Amino acid sequence: MLKMKWMLFILVLPLFAGCKQEAQYSDSYVHAMVDSIVGQRMEEINHQAMEDLDQRMTIELKQKADSIVAVREAAWRSEDSARQINQAPQR
Repeated sequence: MLKMKWMLFILVLPLFAGCKQEAQYSDSYVHAMVDSIVGQRMEEINHQAMEDLDQRMTIELKQKADSIVAVREAAWRSEDSARQINQAPQR
């Protein structure tokens, strides 16, 4: 029994010997790494946002322009109608 405990101890010992304490990073190193990752990701996000904006502009701009034109035409028609009513001969 004692022999088996020693064999188990000898087999498990390399597992614990392989565990090393994690490296301690300085604050400046961590900030530099975070800034690098964030900067790269921000470029990707901005690029994707600009692509989305271009796609949406082509779709939504035409609808907005058509809506503005329709409102102006309706306003002109109502102004013309008002003029015609005011200019109609009175009896």
